[in-house]
Amino acid sequence: MNNLPKFSRESKAIVFPAGTVAGYGHIQSLGLAGIPVVAANPAKCDSFYSRYVVERHIVPDPLKDHEAFVQWLVEYGKNQESKPVLFMAEDVFAYIVSLYQAELSPVCLYPYLPLDKLDRFFNKEHMLKFAEQAGVPLPLTLTNPSRNQLLEWDTFPAIIKPLVARFTFRGRKLINTGKFQHLFGSKAAKVNNRQELLEKAAMVEEAEIAYFVQEYLFVSNRELPTIKFVAAEDHSIPAVFIGRKVRQWPADFGTCTVGESDYIPEIYSLTERFLKAIEYVGPGGIEFIWNKNEGKWQFIELNPRLDFWIGMAALKGVNLPLQQYLLSTGQHLFTARQRDGGRYWIDILGDWEDWRWRRNNPEWKVSLWERLKPYFYFNEAVFSWKDPIPGARRLVRPIVRRFLRPLKAVIQCARYISRKAPIDPIPTYNDYWNRRIEDGSSRAFYPRFEIAANIIRPADNILDYGCGSGEFLSYLKSKGYKNIAGCDVCRPADFPREIPFFNENELFCNMHFDVVTMLQVIEHIPDAEDAIAKMFTISNKIVVSIPNCGYWQHRLRLLFGRVPITDVLYHMKEHVRLWTHKDFMDVCQRFGWKVRFARAAVPQNGLLARFFPGLFARQMIYLLYKNVFYSFKIKNKSIYIKSKF
Repeated sequence: MNNLPKFSRESKAIVFPAGTVAGYGHIQSLGLAGIPVVAANPAKCDSFYSRYVVERHIVPDPLKDHEAFVQWLVEYGKNQESKPVLFMAEDVFAYIVSLYQAELSPVCLYPYLPLDKLDRFFNKEHMLKFAEQAGVPLPLTLTNPSRNQLLEWDTFPAIIKPLVARFTFRGRKLINTGKFQHLFGSKAAKVNNRQELLEKAAMVEEAEIAYFVQEYLFVSNRELPTIKFVAAEDHSIPAVFIGRKVRQWPADFGTCTVGESDYIPEIYSLTERFLKAIEYVGPGGIEFIWNKNEGKWQFIELNPRLDFWIGMAALKGVNLPLQQYLLSTGQHLFTARQRDGGRYWIDILGDWEDWRWRRNNPEWKVSLWERLKPYFYFNEAVFSWKDPIPGARRLVRPIVRRFLRPLKAVIQCARYISRKAPIDPIPTYNDYWNRRIEDGSSRAFYPRFEIAANIIRPADNILDYGCGSGEFLSYLKSKGYKNIAGCDVCRPADFPREIPFFNENELFCNMHFDVVTMLQVIEHIPDAEDAIAKMFTISNKIVVSIPNCGYWQHRLRLLFGRVPITDVLYHMKEHVRLWTHKDFMDVCQRFGWKVRFARAAVPQNGLLARFFPGLFARQMIYLLYKNVFYSFKIKNKSIYIKSKF
């Protein structure tokens, strides 16, 4: 960057959040251009140790209190001789600084977009319309569809995506972040037929998320290039960087983990046409996809900010954060040409997650050579020999944690073995749940929830017996299960109002359920066998989970003279029965209950727990069936046929 034309560097550059890959990409690019960088983050991070950072500040988290964050920016800007330039490395923060531009513009610089324009760029409905008007090709798309339109849709597979991907504001109030991703665990939901389309569309509509449906184009990650730019006041783009995703995580709808430089003239032309049509000014990136059926590039989305692998653009001769700095400070943008070939850009930690994801998704697996090839000559996302400390800290920390894990396990085991049995008084069942509400444990997520949900079909009529405050039922509801109900001796104060609840004496009155769940229940019941038998009068299928008293740590407690503590919170009298895996299997055999499924709930993926659950599983989960006999007569002779499950 020593051959750059002269420009003013009086203003500092504030990068937030500094602790992300995108944040470090900004820091590195600005630092290479000799611009003084202020690293801001909600907590201490690796980027604070960069040689390019002149100031480090821990600031309020905008996702928790964006007004306090804005106030910090205002106060910092007031104390500077020249207005600092703001670099927001994620969508929601870019939106916040534009939302508060009346307060920020007197003391800070940023290529502010008018809020009405920014709303259009963040909303894919407007974005797709602009692309269509500009003559930029699009995949087949249906925005905010009605039910009739969904019934007429006949292009499968397809995807459902939110119109506003990551956050929702009402005025200046942040309503939610990542609502769609929390619902489906991904930025998009794939559907293979009309039934799946209708079901997932109903889930999105119930969550009050605006969405669109689009044809799904199965392409390699390399056919999903991104063009990054900073548009000048006249809407031109004097310097752009185009990169191909060699890999992304997750591979279907994810974030780039390995990228390479590849200038594609057609994409540049489409982008220039689109930006001039919408009169765009400022930083951004557009993702395209190759439609092999039509033989052309098609528009996917516009992100109105610079993202995570801009560090590679700077190494290829196109320093986009510098362009944003020049635009913000009223200076002329530089013309630069991208250099192709050479090193790959790799986020090693992200690529490790990608490897694990692809192992479980065979259609996306890559060969060993494809996996290793980029590593022969690459730049890491954060690590650089010119600025080694941030990247070294980021890469070494997981390794240190892995080596320290056995020591940590030994310490935890020693603490558990020596821990005194809990004996805090709890007079009644209501007192127990009130105390759990106070300490926040009534709304916890447990691994057994996920396992049990995988056993149960979404269309099943489900009763959770011993439901407590309804944590499991709330989890099922978030996953789209509709026919759910709870039962317990009394209704806890924080049990969800929208979920039906039965007192124990209300059951067994002409009721039938497809599945009854009893998760961590039978250890609380003296006559557990009777309770399970009663559940079999209203269902032929029961999911049971238990704390395994035979777990090796519990055995060590006995060896050192202390009674096992099997998931007890406050008092040992919470559990009136101690169960082991073998004991439970013996009871099932004695009563003729068919055990279709038995596996460790904690730990979920432990190899020893899988093959030796009696010793290495802390919790077990089972799927039980009742033997049902059907009878009919043939010539006055009764025939009995045992059902098969």
